[in-house]
Amino acid sequence: EKHHRVTDCCAEIVADRDAEKGSQVYETYGDNTNYIYFMYHGFIPDENPYECVDLDLPDLFYDLNNDDNDADKTELQLVRSNRIQVAKALGFRQPSLCVRDEVKMFEQIVSYMRARALDDSDSFKACRNAQDTYTAKSLRSCVPTFDATPLHNVLRKKLKKYKKRSKSLDDDTLNNRERWAIRYVDVRKGILKSLLDYIKTEVVT
Repeated sequence: EKHHRVTDCCAEIVADRDAEKGSQVYETYGDNTNYIYFMYHGFIPDENPYECVDLDLPDLFYDLNNDDNDADKTELQLVRSNRIQVAKALGFRQPSLCVRDEVKMFEQIVSYMRARALDDSDSFKACRNAQDTYTAKSLRSCVPTFDATPLHNVLRKKLKKYKKRSKSLDDDTLNNRERWAIRYVDVRKGILKSLLDYIKTEVVT
């Protein structure tokens, strides 16, 4: 690469700017999640805006795959197509993402859940804004309530994977690696809990 080269004898790092001889230079670690920092660099930053938790969201077509659904097959296909269009307008290319502790991302996820509630042509038309597209604001207006249970289940299942810690960060017997391991889990749990709290601020059924 431009600034990193591996030769037969060593690895070379090339500066991206001039520096005076003898002055201190810095190597950036890049914009990474805490997993990368912890596993490959041996530490976790005090603040990391790029930390995120992988989430697989509830099925967008959960009610369209049932053979007992009496709706016309053509109409079901149209609903499927329209939901895909809404999801794409919200920035989704697949029903999964690595969620950061950002209100904008929380809003994106809640909007996805609202899209799951759209089930006929009229509702899709009602949710378009003046620019004839779908946004978090337009979806909130036309789908004021939605069933958050499937999303709650996903988040709680994820939270259960993190065992309750037996030691506090203030414990003097902890070494640095143990402290970073605790912080790694705490930050990820914090993101999931923040998302749960955000969902509570929305009107849900």
